[in-house]
Amino acid sequence: HSISNCSKLTDLDLSQNKLTGLIPNSLGYLTHLHFLNLGINNLSSDSILSFLTSLTNCRNLRFLSLAFNPLNGMLPVSVGNFSISLIQFYAIACKINSQIPNEVGNLTNLIDLDLSNNNLIGSIPTSIQNLRNLQRLYLNINKLTGFIGDNLCKLQHV
Repeated sequence: HSISNCSKLTDLDLSQNKLTGLIPNSLGYLTHLHFLNLGINNLSSDSILSFLTSLTNCRNLRFLSLAFNPLNGMLPVSVGNFSISLIQFYAIACKINSQIPNEVGNLTNLIDLDLSNNNLIGSIPTSIQNLRNLQRLYLNINKLTGFIGDNLCKLQHV
């Protein structure tokens, strides 16, 4: 039996276990999901983190934590297609090796965004100014370059 058969599931917390293997794309079938915590395991993914694209089907998702899993991939532009209901997104110490996609600016209801302790490169996207509800932004311990633009100053709640 697959957990993806639990189509009415709203909350799934599998954090702080010893889970291994690939995060299944079938999590995207849990379309009623509000809360998904996979943090502090030993889970992985393909290099394009395709399971994140599948989660865009979860139109009610408000909380997503992938923290402290060796995902070892690139943050896809599809993160910009996450539910506008998403208010908390944690991908701390996930070995993410990419730029922050400009599409992250589509997550206009985000309150917490923590992408700290990864291998993020490039500059902070200007679209971050669209996150008008953002209160906490953690991008520390990465390889970001460039200027700290005015876009960060436009975040009223940070």
